[in-house]
Amino acid sequence: MAESGLHPAELTRVQGQLAGSLVLALEDTESRMSRIGKTLLVRKEFRSVEDELAAIRAVTADQVAALARRLLSGRLSAAVVGPYASSDDLPAELTELVG
Repeated sequence: MAESGLHPAELTRVQGQLAGSLVLALEDTESRMSRIGKTLLVRKEFRSVEDELAAIRAVTADQVAALARRLLSGRLSAAVVGPYASSDDLPAELTELVG
């Protein structure tokens, strides 16, 4: 995605999934209150469902690609749980990934 971008159909599908998930979460009181609380904690302001849906629809493929490039251009990190005594015991794929 960082290199080739995001196909418009993919963006539309993801926007639909996000919007659908948001709307479905409005079906019970606990989910509605949780959304309001998270919005206030993260943004320090309340955003209506309409505002959230508009923000989802406003995201462009170029914005997604730019964010992917920014996030994936640096060195990656990994946390590993397993029977590894040292980093020498890690699978080669993981060692190559994190450098």
